Amino acid sequence: MNGKASTLLSALDGLPEGATVVEIGCVRFPGEIASDGWSTYYLAQAATDRGWALHSVDIDPGAVEHARTAADGLACTVHHADGASWLAAFPDAIDGLYLDGSADPGEAVEQYRAATLTASPVVVIDDVQRIGDQQRGKANLLLDVLADDGFDVRVVGTEPGYLMAVAHRSARRGS
Repeated sequence: MNGKASTLLSALDGLPEGATVVEIGCVRFPGEIASDGWSTYYLAQAATDRGWALHSVDIDPGAVEHARTAADGLACTVHHADGASWLAAFPDAIDGLYLDGSADPGEAVEQYRAATLTASPVVVIDDVQRIGDQQRGKANLLLDVLADDGFDVRVVGTEPGYLMAVAHRSARRGS
């Protein structure tokens, strides 16, 4: 297992059986590479083992096909849709939200705001290293929003040159 997948699964480790986990942005390639993380496959394995309901969402039909193949036979439903639109229509509260969509920091905030989260969710954002002129990559705006919303946020290294943000909010801190 690569560093990205390992960090992601560690971040979600405390979620209970029956948790709802949503991934925005699924696998991009038919096989695992460190910079992609092959998150859908590893999340689907964890969902199967831990009794989670996993939904993976991507707007790219090719990525959706790769994800469906990677997660075949595992506890994962892959959706071909725009992340923010899908999250806004999703009827369940989310325990674990993994944002790994486009590199646009505005989209990451839009997706986060569209999600209905439980009282003590975990939010994970991939690729928070410098991307172009964005110091914190796709989380350039979202890290401050999460902090304002009462999350404890830490940024950790995954693969060489890659960073991931892990945000936790306890129920007693409010929503």
